[in-house]
Amino acid sequence: MFKPDILVTGATGLIDRWLVPQLSSQGKSVAVLIRNADQRANEYKHWINQQHGNPANVEFFEFDLTAPDNTLLNLDISEVQDVYHLAARYQFGLNKHEARKTNVVGSLSFLQWCKQIPNLSRFVFVTGYLAATHAKNIQRLNKNKQQQAIENQYKTTGAYEASKVEENIALQERAKSLNIPYTIINPSAIVGDSKTGQTNQFIGPSDLVADLFFGKLPALVGGPDIFVPLVSVDFVARFMAQITQFPQSASQSYWLLDQATPNLPQLVKSIANHM
Repeated sequence: MFKPDILVTGATGLIDRWLVPQLSSQGKSVAVLIRNADQRANEYKHWINQQHGNPANVEFFEFDLTAPDNTLLNLDISEVQDVYHLAARYQFGLNKHEARKTNVVGSLSFLQWCKQIPNLSRFVFVTGYLAATHAKNIQRLNKNKQQQAIENQYKTTGAYEASKVEENIALQERAKSLNIPYTIINPSAIVGDSKTGQTNQFIGPSDLVADLFFGKLPALVGGPDIFVPLVSVDFVARFMAQITQFPQSASQSYWLLDQATPNLPQLVKSIANHM
């Protein structure tokens, strides 16, 4: 029976598409927890091979984040050491209930399920550059004010972003109560591979590029003091694949960005000139 060293959720997202090949190339046995596992396995293993990973080290298991207790019954967790939790419902226009069901309630249920892993040494999860900053500010408030601050996030930043703020705070509290070491990764706006530009996510910075290309950006948003940091997906993957090797990274949050990113007007100008 396949005995993984690592569990990964959200493996069809942008980060995990680069993370899983990285982990498999290190000789780690990786269990990819995913919906429609049987239908996706062949294509994904081909992708891993293209990215110089080792598809022989990867197996796929059916997983539903909204019902983690009812799945993964056939998964041997006796040798699992690290869990990378990246599954989330990521889209604009979500309502509060939709966003919380997956990103908050589902994540908490999955963390609770992970408590049964006998040799678990790290639970790594991803929030985001701004959401994690909001979470950190809210955590500085008195306990009786934190929930109201979270509710205000749903009113001001939208359901997805607010759910990631709430998830960040809730997972930290639950992990501490369960005595599960955790690490939080907070990438800035993620772009494609630093060498090839390849990506599988066309939202965020890609929208800006498309609007420029099709002449749909009639005015430059923001001023010269606006800094929208970028980070390449392969850097994020490499960072995450190595972070659990460092004991001092437990209970820490890391904000990932490229400090050489130009301010927004110059960034837009550079993209426009290139095209």
